[in-house]
Amino acid sequence: MSSNDMDKRGIEFIRVLTEEEQSLLCESFAACQPLLLKSAEIYWLNLYLNREQLVDHPAQARLHEWVMNAVCDLYSSWHEVFVLSYGFLINPASSKKEQKFHCDYTYTSSSLFVPLTPMTHLNAFQFLRAPLAKSRMDALGNFGEEEDILVAEGIAFLEITQVTCRPFCLLHLLPNTPHRGVTNRGDYDRVLFWVTVDDHYHELQETMYFKEVLDETVFDDFSSAKDELGDGTTLVKRGERGWRRRCANGA
Repeated sequence: MSSNDMDKRGIEFIRVLTEEEQSLLCESFAACQPLLLKSAEIYWLNLYLNREQLVDHPAQARLHEWVMNAVCDLYSSWHEVFVLSYGFLINPASSKKEQKFHCDYTYTSSSLFVPLTPMTHLNAFQFLRAPLAKSRMDALGNFGEEEDILVAEGIAFLEITQVTCRPFCLLHLLPNTPHRGVTNRGDYDRVLFWVTVDDHYHELQETMYFKEVLDETVFDDFSSAKDELGDGTTLVKRGERGWRRRCANGA
């Protein structure tokens, strides 16, 4: 990664996905429907984490190939790039809690986002363009609420930017860009496919599900996740990595 990559902050619009790419993401999400939690707040489902596929589904190989090709294309200027995770992020309708402003794991990480539903002012995430001179991330990668940042920076004004777009826009979150999910005031679940990369490899302390650090709840043994998934759930032990889910029509 060059110094120019770290100097820029924000979210870039890359392009609208082709019909074939849209179908691939829709097929993948449809196959994962049995996995979705009955959660009132933001959570995400890791399909790929720490160099391991966590969810078997019919489109798995094609989706992985698409992710790798997209990363190679969009991060060609980086000296090295490592895919840390990808999956689906759900902000349920009528969610009540906002994320804190954060960077995903490190200052150098970057993400690709593809919304499968409309992103509007009622549910779209927010980000900060201006560099933060004094604010520091905590152990969870959080900078805090806007008031925390105002105090830490010693400033009286903070510009918060929001992106809205139609489904299947490919968006690029630049490194070192604090951002947050907001309460979903819409009447539908906002669904995103995401890919997180970094310029160095490091394992993430997550499992297949990650409930937002709003309540700092991680499903380590999936006892609670199994209850939420309901009858017919099949959770398959996968060594020290935790649990893997056999999905509809999967192997």
